[in-house]
Amino acid sequence: MDLTRYQQLRPQIKTGDLLGFQGEGLLSKAIRLRSRFSHVAMLLRLPIGSQPRIMIAHAIYPRGVVFDWASEYLRTYKGKGHWIALRHHVLAEKWPGYPIRLIDFMAGRSGADHEPRWPYDLRGLVSYVLQFIKHRKAA
Repeated sequence: MDLTRYQQLRPQIKTGDLLGFQGEGLLSKAIRLRSRFSHVAMLLRLPIGSQPRIMIAHAIYPRGVVFDWASEYLRTYKGKGHWIALRHHVLAEKWPGYPIRLIDFMAGRSGADHEPRWPYDLRGLVSYVLQFIKHRKAA
């Protein structure tokens, strides 16, 4: 998704929607052999000033969950981004306090202090890639 498309969709974006990314790097391409997206971020619509601001919450190695402005991240991302709108009425029915509780949940897992409560699983990622390579060679 380029910035022009993002600006068109921006008024419709709600907290909890997702951005799926299809990166151009080698690791991203390897991940996309088994998945549509190589990276996923949750969108957060924040009432800041006269116009709401859109942030993304996503996991980055080695910091864990971090927050970035959606427009800045999309401007510099090498690859494609895809907006995935959720059915918010269903979430609101099943999760009282949605979307505020969702923002609190993500903020509680932030790696902003460089001591992530939920660190990125590098060992799991390497294991996944090695198993995938081994499986591909056997096929």
